[in-house]
Amino acid sequence: MTGNNGLGLLTIGRLAVTEDPAVSAAQVPFTRWGDGIVGTTPDAQFQLRVNQAVVSRAGGLVFTVGLDGDVLSAFGIGGVATPPAHRRHGYAGLLVRYLAAAALGLRQVDTVMLFSLAPLVSYYCGLGARVVRRSTLIQQPGGMVPLPSNVKLLAWQGTELSRGLWRRDGGAIEVRSLPW
Repeated sequence: MTGNNGLGLLTIGRLAVTEDPAVSAAQVPFTRWGDGIVGTTPDAQFQLRVNQAVVSRAGGLVFTVGLDGDVLSAFGIGGVATPPAHRRHGYAGLLVRYLAAAALGLRQVDTVMLFSLAPLVSYYCGLGARVVRRSTLIQQPGGMVPLPSNVKLLAWQGTELSRGLWRRDGGAIEVRSLPW
């Protein structure tokens, strides 16, 4: 695999996952999350192609998470999108499952995370993510703020250290990145 984050390219028959090198990070308003919430564009953009056509895309971001005095490394998946003509074929799910498995397989991250609006939580849980039930703080330009109530943090278990994400005791989880 290639690319600046190591996830680069996968080719299986007529399917290919490629990294788009033309992505640059920027702060953007997350209006669907609530007033005043600012996010960031991902470090890298991944595309699932079928016969050279882009059928789904998702962004990726490497960051850290504070958890009970420990620091976890995480890979965030976000901005999952599939053009209307390619929906209902499982392309987004295939891409998300691939990115999660590839990131965890590199053993350079403790967990893979994504934020989801409430209506999509069951979809991502069907792909192997679990809802993090502990209170969550997210980084914003003015400091850490609580995750808006209409947004859920989901994660895939990686290392033993990441198991603490699902314990109900302990302090808040600190996502040390603007949301993606």
